[in-house]
Amino acid sequence: MHSQSSNWTRNAILVLAPLTLIALVAVFVGPSLFGKNDESKTKLASANFAAEPATSATTSPSVEATPEQTQTAAAEVRRKRLGTVKGLVTIPGPKRVEAGATVLFAVDGKRKLQVKDRKAPYALAFNTKNFPDGKYTVTVSSVVDGDETRIAVYSMTVKNVKKPVAKPTASASPSKAPTSKPSTPASNPSTTTSSSSGGGGGGGSSSGGTKAETYAAKVLEITNTKRAAAGCKALKLNSKLTAAAQGHSEDMAENNYFDHNSQDGRSPFDRMSDAGYKFSGAAENIAMGQQTPSDVMTSWMNSSGHKANILNCGYTEMGLGYAVGNGSPYWTQTFGTPM
Repeated sequence: MHSQSSNWTRNAILVLAPLTLIALVAVFVGPSLFGKNDESKTKLASANFAAEPATSATTSPSVEATPEQTQTAAAEVRRKRLGTVKGLVTIPGPKRVEAGATVLFAVDGKRKLQVKDRKAPYALAFNTKNFPDGKYTVTVSSVVDGDETRIAVYSMTVKNVKKPVAKPTASASPSKAPTSKPSTPASNPSTTTSSSSGGGGGGGSSSGGTKAETYAAKVLEITNTKRAAAGCKALKLNSKLTAAAQGHSEDMAENNYFDHNSQDGRSPFDRMSDAGYKFSGAAENIAMGQQTPSDVMTSWMNSSGHKANILNCGYTEMGLGYAVGNGSPYWTQTFGTPM
């Protein structure tokens, strides 16, 4: 009897010991195996969702973002309130952009405007005098091959100070500070160094007529003064170059953009050819915001690229376009050497 009882006890221990061990494992290890795994999935899903760069126009939503993309997306859109502004306000662009990118400044408010900047340092000279009072946003984007990536958004309230009507005095003179920078000049690589002075399509200056004609004559006068000092022959106004320039100024003013290329894709040289001007060399300067011929010529002469076009002795003819859109003047100066 004593031997059988000992055997039963030993057998019971052999059966119960593994069961007890399994139970202990289930109690202490089971929650960490199952519950913790569910929690990890939840955090992972949340992290993936937060890492998805919703503001990037160039990232496909079906592609998981890498840590580098996540950091870029988080810093991609900066928002800043500028409060109430008046006078000249500089809206900064990015310090660096991808090769071949264009920085786009889009102004939205009572007046809308788009300005493209292709040369560092990227910035928009925002003159409140050219905009009615009200709330505005300026969206800064980088455009590469048609894909636009938003970089920053600035919000502000324009409130211009109304100046009291002053009595005219002998010493009063208008301000000649340019209100915005001129564009990057456009020039045709086929430009020659010939100094021939052909007429190429005729056309002439006029001291009367429309403001555009008056301004064309004044810009030509200042241009030829600068060229004479540099040893270049005087330019002549050409009606076809003027038609191309005037059409571009009117198009920019009407459609609120600022660029050498028209919105229909035409280059300056396409527009000159469309106007019937056949050239062996050509170039174009544009500017926006300057109020007078003296203002715009000062801006162009203070820019090396634009100055180079003005003082290029190979050109013999000039055209000028002037138009106003929403209170802002748009200037186009064309140069050519006829074939």
